[in-house]
Amino acid sequence: MANTHLFVGPKGTGRWTEAEELRKERGILNSDILMIRKLTNQTAQDIVNFALFAPVGEEKMCIVRLPSSNTKATQILLKTLEEAPDFITFVLIAKTMPNETIVSRSKVKLFSHLSEEDIAAKVLKKKGIGTVAAQSLAK
Repeated sequence: MANTHLFVGPKGTGRWTEAEELRKERGILNSDILMIRKLTNQTAQDIVNFALFAPVGEEKMCIVRLPSSNTKATQILLKTLEEAPDFITFVLIAKTMPNETIVSRSKVKLFSHLSEEDIAAKVLKKKGIGTVAAQSLAK
């Protein structure tokens, strides 16, 4: 079975950015990446076709934003996940936890919004500014 990651959390928590960082870390070529921002029957078929051919580089990646409801496209994707070759990695992005079948076949990472204190601590560490200034930037 293909390597599948599931990033779950509300909008604006960095799920898509994290997927793109994973692609960069692995050195996946632009020609070996497929990004699906809206899963439909047609884009699900595009994923099937993408998974059929070997990568130009060492591996392929498919980043897919999942719909909140279980659709025919989701079923096509699930079948593709189960039958995909080892050279492809899937990153599934969802606002809420999808069905158990997808969860059971994925490495799950939960995302959430940062608190003002967490943001202030990150700004303080990265920018080296005072605590009061960092807290005001975090608001």
